[in-house]
Amino acid sequence: MKSWKKLGLGLAGGAIGGLLGGVLFDLICSLTGSGVPARCFNIIGLGLGAAVATALLENLAKQGWLRVATGVITGKQFILYRNPTIIGSSPKSEIYLFKDPTVAARHAAINGVGGNFLVTALGGATVLLNGRPIKQQVLKNGDQLRIGNTIFLFEARIIKKVAK
Repeated sequence: MKSWKKLGLGLAGGAIGGLLGGVLFDLICSLTGSGVPARCFNIIGLGLGAAVATALLENLAKQGWLRVATGVITGKQFILYRNPTIIGSSPKSEIYLFKDPTVAARHAAINGVGGNFLVTALGGATVLLNGRPIKQQVLKNGDQLRIGNTIFLFEARIIKKVAK
């Protein structure tokens, strides 16, 4: 596993799915008087429940993510779990930008630092933030990050502060 947080979310989602499957099993057994249909629905309920619960928990837990606005993988979203999250042309990168000769194997890194996300250009690579070249910069909600031919939009969970 590349992230303990992601593993924890998967385990929690699996536990919720297991609970849902167990409840469905007992309910269907009591309604049909047989375990055969209950087992079929239980397997479906376990898988579906685990998938839905994991997706909901992951969505609640994410603090920052990149959404691909243009490029080969337009529309894909990358949650920034790993510290650092490496963006590059190497298959070992957390965000793998294939089919782009302008992207270095390890082009940029994003680190979570004190509630913020810091993007760093690696090894002299060109990284554009809102159209300007940067070496290192804190990302803000709505920032546009360009690496090679791919444009990402940075999004962060905005925590609303309650006035006293």
